[in-house]
Amino acid sequence: MRCCARSALAGAAAVVLLLAGCTGGEPDPDQQPSTSSASAVGVPSAAELAAALIAPDDLEGSWMLYEGGDSQDGSPGVIPEDEQEAGGSAVVLCEQASAESLAAAEALRFKAGRQLGPSGQEPWAGDVVGPVIGEYLTSGEPADVEVTFNALRDGMQACVGDVSGTLDNGTEFAWTVAELALPEAGDDRYGNVAVGTTAVDYHDLFEQAVVRSGPVLMYAQVAGGTRGDVVAPYTGDQLADLMDAVVTIATEKLP
Repeated sequence: MRCCARSALAGAAAVVLLLAGCTGGEPDPDQQPSTSSASAVGVPSAAELAAALIAPDDLEGSWMLYEGGDSQDGSPGVIPEDEQEAGGSAVVLCEQASAESLAAAEALRFKAGRQLGPSGQEPWAGDVVGPVIGEYLTSGEPADVEVTFNALRDGMQACVGDVSGTLDNGTEFAWTVAELALPEAGDDRYGNVAVGTTAVDYHDLFEQAVVRSGPVLMYAQVAGGTRGDVVAPYTGDQLADLMDAVVTIATEKLP
């Protein structure tokens, strides 16, 4: 398995967000959503997507913004076009995914994004990570969004089961991936959850979901992890409930 994603988690727990398959070639232009402000009538702009991102006050409990604040143009949550690199929030796939699915993940360019975490907690410090919430949005013609969604869903489904290997940085991992039930949201949705170990003493629990709603494609992450014998202050069921809330609330806010 090759890594093409920029880590959002520090240290060994970072590989939870690193396992996106790379195709090694140029992305298929037919799979790549446009990064223009609006490619057609009815396609939300980056600013419109950013305005719809989930906020700390939308969730129960006490949350704070980790990433996704003021962008270079001063628009909170907007990802500048020159920073819309594949992997900044890449959908996690494995080498069992088809070439089409890997190409779709590699070609993704998210126009808006945000990460949230518990208030008062250093995001990537200590023996407990998270739970960290990530939401990333892009937009395009509905037919193109559906094609991309289908390719990502098929790739995620192909990775269900036991997955192990070594990342490009030499970190070994061993995960069990299962499908994740999601609430009714958008036109279609799919999720999975990975549980396992990374870098010997890190224990990972990572959930991801893709949702399509008309001209908008949403990718959501809920990630947690602990080091050694430390017991996480949250359970897998609690993270699943958190993902349910994120998917429901975030989809309702989409333009």
